[in-house]
Amino acid sequence: MQSPDRRSRSATVSIPSDRPRFSVVVPTYNRGPVILGTLATLLASPFDSFEVVVVDDGSTDGTADMVKTNFPWVRLIRLQAGGLSRARNAGAAAAHGEVLAFTDDDCEPDREWIERIDETILIVFAVGFLGVCLLGLVGALLFGSYLQRRL
Repeated sequence: MQSPDRRSRSATVSIPSDRPRFSVVVPTYNRGPVILGTLATLLASPFDSFEVVVVDDGSTDGTADMVKTNFPWVRLIRLQAGGLSRARNAGAAAAHGEVLAFTDDDCEPDREWIERIDETILIVFAVGFLGVCLLGLVGALLFGSYLQRRL
């Protein structure tokens, strides 16, 4: 589990340049007590290379104040009510991360959710890169011999 100093960290975390930095966007509307569970779950994540952007879509029940009081490390954006899509778009526009991850305010993702996404991205990029190199090499060999036969 994360050390207690995580709660006082700034909203932006420095990470090594070879790792993607995530922005977790959580839109919310009048879900104060519920979103606190979501944020507590994210706080417990062992992966530390992410920020959380909560977009309050015009709540009237004090949701934004609850988030600000209980999770001061969260980037909080307050909007006039405009709907879920507008809130998600505003969160994406405000995000600093290279990778966006969205979750709902009533979701409590697995503690290793972000870490698993990160590992999957790294594997896909590695396999994709190797695959392109191998395909390029095989393609050059096959296409080159084809061109030699046709010329």
